[in-house]
Amino acid sequence: MTIAGMPLSLSVGTNYGKSLALSSGKPFIPIHHMEAHALTVRMVEKVEFPFLVLLVSGGHSLLVVAHSIDHWSIIGSTIDDAPGEAFDKSQRKEVLDIVMPTVKRSAWYAHSEAIFQTMLCSEDQKERIWGVERILAIRGDGDPETQLGDSSVRTRRTPDINCDAFSIVDLISWSEDVSEPPLTCSLSTSEGARRLKLRNIPECAAMSGGQAIEHLARNGDPRAFEFPTPMSKYRDCTFSFSGLKNALIKTIQRLEMEYEIEGGTVLPQVEDICASYLYAVTKHLVRQTHKAMIYAATRELLPLQNQNLVLSGGVACNQYVRGALQKLCTHTGYQLFCPPPKLCTDNGIMIAWNGMERWKAKSGVLYTKEEIEAVTCQPRCAIGEDLTEDVRDLGISVKKWVKF
Repeated sequence: MTIAGMPLSLSVGTNYGKSLALSSGKPFIPIHHMEAHALTVRMVEKVEFPFLVLLVSGGHSLLVVAHSIDHWSIIGSTIDDAPGEAFDKSQRKEVLDIVMPTVKRSAWYAHSEAIFQTMLCSEDQKERIWGVERILAIRGDGDPETQLGDSSVRTRRTPDINCDAFSIVDLISWSEDVSEPPLTCSLSTSEGARRLKLRNIPECAAMSGGQAIEHLARNGDPRAFEFPTPMSKYRDCTFSFSGLKNALIKTIQRLEMEYEIEGGTVLPQVEDICASYLYAVTKHLVRQTHKAMIYAATRELLPLQNQNLVLSGGVACNQYVRGALQKLCTHTGYQLFCPPPKLCTDNGIMIAWNGMERWKAKSGVLYTKEEIEAVTCQPRCAIGEDLTEDVRDLGISVKKWVKF
């Protein structure tokens, strides 16, 4: 993978892949992170081009039309936070309370072993690492022999910018084991996002934020609390989740004052809060996708028959979201396709499959030394042409929203 992702991982992976291709005389196929997510379903289901894709994860929210292996059109994207972030960061406690006294606001230069460990950690851990990196981006000299907590990662001085990893994987793991106070790991700086404290609930201790919210929401009332519907006055397919997170923060703060909540105590209405919040996020996803379907029909981007919606990305694991989108598809005549949960989050299989699709289509395969050496990683790169302005100009109107 060389396109769209965390700079460190992309750089290390790209350099290694190029070296391997050149030394073995094999072709090199650059892969776009989002494209790989969108195409994964074709490995397990028969989904023909063109089709509509809703890609939702901790770092992305995209509505895209996949015309072919090398032709993509963006219908909607997020202007702030992604849905996975809205889920996950609503349940975590700020890790910097632990991290800051330990690292003393220094920049840590990682050894190659630490970088390798970073690449092997979970996507959830990588999000934490890069969030801390953004917060602690104050360059300085790290003590070459300093150990972070009880971790095995030692910092090293290096002039190589690609090794500037701020690698604190073990520090993150170490901080989760601290017994006093009972903190959970988070990079969210908002006050309310630190206060659901779902990891203080034994059954949720090992779950991600999204998993914990979905789990607790099953026994909650989705109408107990009213959260705003983002972008409700705009006739486009743009996503926005920051308003929802702020509304959640205010709700938690108000309830904590009412119940005089202190320390690690969990709110008594936590299940209702989770259910209402999950409903609000899902409602936003469904409505924007509904408008995308109308736009695709108006611009004749998809066939009249066999219209397909592919849901992918980490949030696609959420069964409540899947169920709501299934109701939308039933209402609009679409067929919903989702990869197996284990293939929704970032994984190597999707990259390999994307490479095979491009190999079969003879698209984007590099053979010569000059072509391969010219490849650079692109942390931020659009998946295709941007049609969001045209969507906005069209002014999409929905006569009847789908209920779920």
